[in-house]
Amino acid sequence: MTGLRRSPRWEQLRERPLGEALKEVVEMLRIQWDESTQRPLGTRVAFFGPPGSGSTTALCKALTIDVFFKQHPAVVMKLDGDQPNPTEGLAMFCEALQVPLMRSADELEQIADDHRFYFDATGSPLHDSAAWRSLGRLLGEFYIDSRVLVLNAAYDIDLLKRGYALGYEAGATHVVFYASR
Repeated sequence: MTGLRRSPRWEQLRERPLGEALKEVVEMLRIQWDESTQRPLGTRVAFFGPPGSGSTTALCKALTIDVFFKQHPAVVMKLDGDQPNPTEGLAMFCEALQVPLMRSADELEQIADDHRFYFDATGSPLHDSAAWRSLGRLLGEFYIDSRVLVLNAAYDIDLLKRGYALGYEAGATHVVFYASR
């Protein structure tokens, strides 16, 4: 955002109608995004966040891109951590894409190295710092190189900051802001 404020166009935006100004800000953000360096996902990718944040949905979207559009082989593993992590919806989704869904680390050893490994972690409450640190250790045990923190875009700014700080403690390498419709 500070990069936008340094733009010579920034002051002019304040005098324009809100709708026009927002369109221009979106365009400025697109240009800034295109110029930034993107960090690609590794071979072991975990999606996690607070309960109800949309982390499983975000995983499903990434899985769809890999498997359906890029034709890249993948597997999914549910990580229970301290809390059970229900599988029903993800199990049906994986079945539709013909992607194996695993519940045990022993099953991972049977998968070829050319697959991307997706991990769906159980949600950790924003008030439980210990659970987030425990999650970070668990992800380390599975040698997960890409850790995607998913936060609900509808959270107020204090909750977003709290979630971001906790995600950092769990070793987040990427952030997704999920907005349900």
